[in-house]
Amino acid sequence: MLTGTSYSLFNYQTDILELIKSDLVTVHVGEIDHLSPGAVHLADGTNLESNVLLSHTGWKHVPLLKFLPEGIEKELGISHSPLSYSSNVDLDSDKQLLQKADEEILRRFSILKDTPNWNPNYVPLTEQKGIDSDDIDAPCKPLTPYMLYHFIIPSSERFLRTRDIAFSGAVSNFSNPITSHLCGLWISAYFNGQLTIDPSAAVGDKKALAEIKYETVLHNRFGKWRYPTDWGTSRPPSFIFDAVPYLDLLLHDLGLQSHRKGGWWSEMWSPYDPRDYKTVNEEWEKMNKIKC
Repeated sequence: MLTGTSYSLFNYQTDILELIKSDLVTVHVGEIDHLSPGAVHLADGTNLESNVLLSHTGWKHVPLLKFLPEGIEKELGISHSPLSYSSNVDLDSDKQLLQKADEEILRRFSILKDTPNWNPNYVPLTEQKGIDSDDIDAPCKPLTPYMLYHFIIPSSERFLRTRDIAFSGAVSNFSNPITSHLCGLWISAYFNGQLTIDPSAAVGDKKALAEIKYETVLHNRFGKWRYPTDWGTSRPPSFIFDAVPYLDLLLHDLGLQSHRKGGWWSEMWSPYDPRDYKTVNEEWEKMNKIKC
């Protein structure tokens, strides 16, 4: 439990960290103020002689598209500023629903009650000298977590009724190829009204809509406790050890078999890989009598 899902591998012949520790590399933490011929000028007044500037950018955890009208991102269930646009459809601000989900999670997994502070001395980048940002989507700014039903679609009745928007790739794990495959099939079935368990069927049913909203919160809040360093913030959900249960969830919605090993011994001891899902499309076509 309490596993961080952001992994990196050192697979070079030489250790890059030793290079950084040497006098060949100097690390400056700051914001670029401007450039001049042969120099980079930082906001704190530091001037760096330079022949080349290599920029690595794009570390945002929000969609690059701007959805309109203003404030609709809450109804969509995507990450947004918690200070903007009060709305009664924002699941992340529903304290009663959050408390109910947290109580169920901690009742089932009591070990998660004692969540350690991963870095009590952490200082956000924008609070360090010489760094400032007016960008509300900057990774270090507080944003709400994603709140998508099964990590794919909005749970609001407005979008369940139209059944025409989904977010692919808003969840990641070590089984990304399989997840992408099943999510793609799930989205196609959802758009065509062919899911065996179809969330859009809840439209007009107050009780069913409440259940969908609670399930959305429950699944997303589980990550807040289970993976506190990588989830429960503005980042899209990510997980490692819960990948197969999530794949089972999608298959269950599609009406397909989730136990795919052909025997209880293999189910217990043999890991799942892409080969176990290679016939999913054919099974789906056969079940729905689709001719290619």
